[in-house]
This record gives sequence, structure tokens and C-alpha cells, in this order.
Amino acid sequence: DKLGLKNEFLKNYLDMLAFLLQGLPADQTLTVVMAYMVEDFFRENAVMDFPKGGSGELIGALARGVTKRKGCDIELSTAVEEIIVENGRAVGVKLAKSGRKIRAKEAVISNADLYNTYKFVPEGIHQGFDEERARFVGITANPKDGSVPYCKSFMHLHLAVKAELIPDDAPPQWTVVQDWSKGIDAVGNVVVISVGSKLDSTLAPPGYHVIHAYTAGNEPYEDWEQFEHLMDDAVARDKDEAYQAFKDERAKPIWDAIQKRAPRVVKGACVVEKVATPL
Repeated sequence: DKLGLKNEFLKNYLDMLAFLLQGLPADQTLTVVMAYMVEDFFRENAVMDFPKGGSGELIGALARGVTKRKGCDIELSTAVEEIIVENGRAVGVKLAKSGRKIRAKEAVISNADLYNTYKFVPEGIHQGFDEERARFVGITANPKDGSVPYCKSFMHLHLAVKAELIPDDAPPQWTVVQDWSKGIDAVGNVVVISVGSKLDSTLAPPGYHVIHAYTAGNEPYEDWEQFEHLMDDAVARDKDEAYQAFKDERAKPIWDAIQKRAPRVVKGACVVEKVATPL
């Protein structure tokens, strides 16, 4: 607005770029981030990198970067329940399943999101931390109040399909905006589809493709709170007709977006169909 940009399509387009990068529209994104992103996105011969072997290879590379150092180790699939605080300092972590405590020599570093990092430290352990928690993840989630805004949640669709269902001219990844007149974070409005096996055939058996499609941070979690009592009971979720109907309703924009480039990929035609909700 300050630069005089009035075209609604361009404003929504910039919002989409910022949103896909970090889950917030352009007016809530740092100017330096937008400048870097736009320059890199429109650089001559720019391409999108895709990890050979799938996203798990990113974890593998990060792990090797640590374990190659003497005395460094990694424990995978090891959830942390609590950050241990003594005398005002974080001195280690307590593991969730075993209850084992790992002591830190220098410091504890959390790469979890802001909300969950605060949850690792029980209230009442450190006054300054409690005050910071209340300020940044208060009940409003409104930047005007000094709180950090919450990103909306996601719907995911994981599919395995016969290769013949994906047209040869379909790209390995595409993004669909259902309606440019709506906000980028309108429910189900922006969907990203990735067919990684088009770039790396090792991701699927011969004659098949895998598809990962998701709504890009535009699924309000509040709409799912009515089903929180089912969160830890997969059997109950499968039997709950209201939950299954709502899941189908919210997954429909994803199916529609896939069918923009692969119209034969429909519900019931896939070898594997997995829908993941915010729960």
C-alpha cells in the first residue's frame, strides 16, 4: 500500500508468495524476506530444488552434519516432554516415553515452533519465561497486542496412483488458487500439489506415482475443536460419521486442485488414499 500498489491480483499474488514461504501474508512478512524471495523467485533460469530420495534425505543430511563431529550424536523419533530448568537456566531435557533425562553441557536449543517450545517449560518454573510466554503466545494471537499470530492449520492428501493416471505433460509440482478474489488464507483456497516421483522414480514402485497435496496453511483449527475428543483414538475417528463427513468436505478442494492437471485422479481410483486433518 505504501508503494501505491492497487491491483488486487498483484496484491493477492504477493500474498500467495509470502504465504507459501512462511504462512503469513505480505503485510505481516519482513520486507527483507519479501525482497529476497521475489528476487530469487524471478531470477533468470530459476528452478525449484527437490531432494533426491524424498524429504527424508533432508533429515539424513542434517543428521550427518552433526554426527560427523567428534562426540556428537542424534536420537531420532525421540520426543521431548520437558525442558529441565534449574537455578534459572535450561540444563537438559526429559524424554517423553522413557522419562530419561539428558543433561546439557552448555545449553538447550529448541528447533520446535514457538508455541511448543513454551510448552516444554512448565509454568511457574521461571518468572521471566512465564512473562515472555504470556506476551508472545497470549490468548489473542493478534500482532497489535504484541502476540505472535498463529498460522492456520493444514489438510493433507497422500496418494499412490498408477502412473497412467498422471498425464505426461503434468508438472512435478503445481499450485492452485481456487478464487483470486478471496483471501489467500480463505479455507481451501490455495492448494499445493507435488508429484515427487516424476523427478525421482525411486520414490514409487515402477508404474506408479506418489502424490502429496495440501491446503497451504488455510485450515482453521477452531473448526476441528469439536472433534478433539477423538484426537487420541483412531478407531473412534474411523467410526465417527460426523468426523468422516467433515474430513471429506475439507479434502474436496484438494481433490479438485489435483484434477486441474490430473483429471483421472479421483477418489476411489487410487491404490493408497490417506487424508490427514489438523487432528
